[in-house]
Amino acid sequence: MGFFKKLFGVAAVAGTAVAASKVAEKVKENNPEGVPDVNGDGKVDAKDYMAEYGKAASELAGQTAEKVKTGVKDAVEKAPEAFENVKEKVKDTFHKVTGKAEEAAEEAGEAVEEAAEAVEETFEEVTE
Repeated sequence: MGFFKKLFGVAAVAGTAVAASKVAEKVKENNPEGVPDVNGDGKVDAKDYMAEYGKAASELAGQTAEKVKTGVKDAVEKAPEAFENVKEKVKDTFHKVTGKAEEAAEEAGEAVEEAAEAVEETFEEVTE
């Protein structure tokens, strides 16, 4: 269990790093001339940067939510068709397997009959 816990932790850190870089890119995109004095206190300080980062994160979250919503909608629309395809493939596979099983049973029956005939012929030859 320790391996998966570490693996999940690494994935979480990597995801956080990617998200932070996306937010930083969005801040630069929104402010090509640099972060302005957002709060109007006359100087550009950490509060201004935090406000801009919050705004960029909100924009990205909205875009991501819209992409997820669209993806889910598409998946829901495609689900019935995919289900029908799977159902048909299962039916085909079932018929192929049962057909081969019946064929194998017939061949086995024929082999048993041939073996019985051979035993009977051999018995007759030996008893004559």
